[in-house]
Amino acid sequence: MYEFLQKHLNLPGDPSEEPVKLLSAADLRVTQTGQVLSSLGGKTISDVIQEQSADQLLSLEQSRQHPARHIRQAVDAARRLSGFQTPNTTKQPVFTGRYQRDSYVVKKYFIDNGNYPIPFLLLKPDGKGSFPVVLYLHPSGKSAAAVPGGEMEWFVHQGAAVIAPDLIGTGELGPGYSGGEITDLSIPHAIWFAPIQVNKSIPGIRAAEIMRVLEFIRSRPDLDAGHISGVARGSAGAALLYAAVFDQSIGKIALIQSPLSYESMVTNQFYDLSYALGTVSGALTAYDLQDLEAGLAPLSLLLVNATDQAGEIIPSEFMTKQTAFIRDAYQRAGQPDKFTIKTPGVF
Repeated sequence: MYEFLQKHLNLPGDPSEEPVKLLSAADLRVTQTGQVLSSLGGKTISDVIQEQSADQLLSLEQSRQHPARHIRQAVDAARRLSGFQTPNTTKQPVFTGRYQRDSYVVKKYFIDNGNYPIPFLLLKPDGKGSFPVVLYLHPSGKSAAAVPGGEMEWFVHQGAAVIAPDLIGTGELGPGYSGGEITDLSIPHAIWFAPIQVNKSIPGIRAAEIMRVLEFIRSRPDLDAGHISGVARGSAGAALLYAAVFDQSIGKIALIQSPLSYESMVTNQFYDLSYALGTVSGALTAYDLQDLEAGLAPLSLLLVNATDQAGEIIPSEFMTKQTAFIRDAYQRAGQPDKFTIKTPGVF
């Protein structure tokens, strides 16, 4: 390897290995603890983030004093910062198999998304007709709730067709190599980090993948594209939120145990690492998740057991204050009843 680099980069020197005496750990330790922060004092990266975000959060509060303009700017910024790109070509779905269950059929498809396929399941009630559609997103992928008696089957028994895709980093499209010293392979850190290098994000990429699925729905006479609902759990909630606010054809949105804000992640040192898959670099310079949810008005929005940065359900007494901007947006749209919050104390 040395010889190759010397030759092609025109570097001087001898490529032969030479014996090197390595310094001991004691010789390498300059400070008493071996850590500059604990020996000499200073700031952690968390300290720096919290200081910088304080100004950004204050700016957001000031911008929200002009709600219509702020929401419009927030949605525009979300498109730009997330790196979202609307698919500009129509792709034909590929049917890969089916199996029958009691009163409904499960069909398997994938759609070519350029560099990779998007696999998805279609659960459709028996019989003819144009069925309303539930787009179901789970952080573990399409198979997580597709078992008999699972949540997806419940929707089918209510008379809806259910479509569940594997978005990037989930199911057949993940998680892959996590990178670094973090060994929890359920969180694809490399997949999260790579898009940042090219001004993209997981929510932006996933929102575009959802557009592919919506394209499939519109192409099917047995699916009612005028009645599409979206249901997402956990970290998959951000993908549904971004797609819904960009497309506006998903008439009803339910976010279940999904993080309520980016603010809680930057103002706390520790957070659920899986929530990183729903983040967009630089988002708080222009918006938070509540601003995008306000941008959904007058579409129906249901928040069920919204969580903080640690994945803990936010108590109902705090939800009222933290969702005030969303509620005001629905009031201004003349549809206050289309925004609903469900918490443990409300059920």
